[in-house]
Amino acid sequence: MKSIFPNRRLVAAGFSLLLALVFFAVYWGTLLFNYQAMREDMEKQAEIRAIQSADAMSQQILMLAQGLDYILRTLSREYSTQNWEALDRLARGVMMDYPSGAIVQIAVADTQGDIRYSTLLNSKAGKLVSIADREHFQVHLKQQKVQHLFVGKPVQGRVSGLWSIQVSRPIWRGDEFIGVIVLSLSPTYMASLLGQLAGSPLDTVFLVRDDGSYLARSNELEKVLGTALPTERPFLRAGAALTGW
Repeated sequence: MKSIFPNRRLVAAGFSLLLALVFFAVYWGTLLFNYQAMREDMEKQAEIRAIQSADAMSQQILMLAQGLDYILRTLSREYSTQNWEALDRLARGVMMDYPSGAIVQIAVADTQGDIRYSTLLNSKAGKLVSIADREHFQVHLKQQKVQHLFVGKPVQGRVSGLWSIQVSRPIWRGDEFIGVIVLSLSPTYMASLLGQLAGSPLDTVFLVRDDGSYLARSNELEKVLGTALPTERPFLRAGAALTGW
C-alpha cells in the first residue's frame, strides 16, 4: 500500500532548497546593506574632502585678492600725486614679482574712461584708448563713494588683445574721484592656480562670479571664457547654501 505522506527525501530536498534560498536572500540583503552603507560613507567622505578642498582654495583666492587690492591701493597713491616715474617703476616691479604672463597689464583711466597710463605703452600714455563702456569702469563711475575692489568679467583687452580678468579700484585725491586703476589678470594663470590647488588632473575646478560669469576653469578654459553658468544652478540662487552638492 502506497504512503499518503510525501517522500522523506523529497521533503529533505525541498527543505534544503528553502534553506539555501533563505541563506542567499540574507546574504544578498547583507551585501546590499553593506554596499549602501559603504556608498553613503564614500559619498560623505567625498563631500568632506570637497568642502575641505574648496575651503583651502577659497583661502588662497582670498589671499590673492587681498594682495592685488594692496597693490592697487599703493599704485593709486602714486597716480594721485602724478608721480609717473614712481608709478611706472612700481607697476613693472609688480609684474615681475608674479609668474610671467600672470598680469597682462596695469593701467589707469581718467574720469572719462580714457587710458592715461599702461604698462603696455609708454610710462605716460596720454589719450589713446577708452574703457568708458567697460563694466569695471562704469561700476566705479556710478559708485564713486564706494571705495572697494571690483572683479569684472573676463574681456579682451583693447591694448593687449588678450583675455584678462579686470581687477580694479577707484582712485581718489582727497575727496575728488580722479579715475580708475585696473590690473588685468590672466585667466590662464588663474586656471593653472586652480589646477594646482585641485590636486588631481581628473578634477575640474572653476571660479565664477556671483552672477555665474566664468573667471577661470582648471581645464578647457577656452570654451568658457566670455560665458556664464545657467542662473538655475542651485549655488547661484539667493540664499544658497555655502556647501553641498
